Amino acid sequence: MDNKQNLSEKIDEKLFSLKQPKIKDKKLRELVHLTITVSVMVLLTVMIWDLGVSHPNMILITGVVVFTSLFGFISGGVAALDVIIYSIIFFVNKQQALENIIVTLIGTLFCLFFVGFLHKYNGNTLKQLETANLLLQQDVTSLEKAALTDQLTKIGNRMAFRSDYETYEGKFVYLMIIDIDNFKHVNDFYGHSAGDYALKIMSKVLKKVFNDDKCYRYGGDEFLVISAKEDRPPQEFARLAAQLKQQIKDLYFNKSDFELHFSAGYVYGYVETHEDLRYMVGQADKKLYEAKNSGKNTICSAEYSRETAKEILGHIVRTDDNKK
Repeated sequence: MDNKQNLSEKIDEKLFSLKQPKIKDKKLRELVHLTITVSVMVLLTVMIWDLGVSHPNMILITGVVVFTSLFGFISGGVAALDVIIYSIIFFVNKQQALENIIVTLIGTLFCLFFVGFLHKYNGNTLKQLETANLLLQQDVTSLEKAALTDQLTKIGNRMAFRSDYETYEGKFVYLMIIDIDNFKHVNDFYGHSAGDYALKIMSKVLKKVFNDDKCYRYGGDEFLVISAKEDRPPQEFARLAAQLKQQIKDLYFNKSDFELHFSAGYVYGYVETHEDLRYMVGQADKKLYEAKNSGKNTICSAEYSRETAKEILGHIVRTDDNKK
């Protein structure tokens, strides 16, 4: 897999990059907001008083708008209180004092509630966007998971195997391809639902035997198992393969006398680059072909050889070219 961001991360960054508050504690954050509001409004009021500004209420109301839009109703209310107190002191000895105070009060409260409503609405909208973003991320994650999962057996599919290529680089791995013997006969004799049941049983036993190793449905009735445990000797993996064979043999298909069995081929060796995995698949597939030709219900194995694998793949390509 490359280092590019996935779809959900790109959507999150482009559309819903909501900035989280630097101060997580809500009460502490409100206290900081109030401190900033009081400090600035007091400083602004003192400056206006010293300079003798003729229309101070207009400047102070601007402070109400700014702090309400930044911090919400509480900080805006403190700023509005400062405006009202200053207006009363400023207009008390002037003509039409009551009218001026009432106009300032109405204007201040209008700004407070109008801007406060916009601030609250904006906050609610951001929360809705955050929720929508979370749901979208969950949907994208589900879609990504579904794209890498075989819906019948609930294990990884071929695409999942390819997406895991990089995780196997630089490791010693065992790669086994498994093919259910006479699967067409299962579908023809018992029906496709029975064939689906056989695939489910195979995947279930695979996961049980190989535990935390990766199992994939490679296509049709083929499965792929890959183990990347460094300390696992060849005889240990051979024992697990034999155990898988025995457990499958002990199962009776659809409560009948039909015995479900498989053929398999596997190789083991170091993966230097993801290209080695492609070669290993080709060589393991060749061993599977040998197991099928030897009478089925057989497991064939070999140590991985890049030269051998290249020769096998080259033969396949030449054969396909000749058919065209």
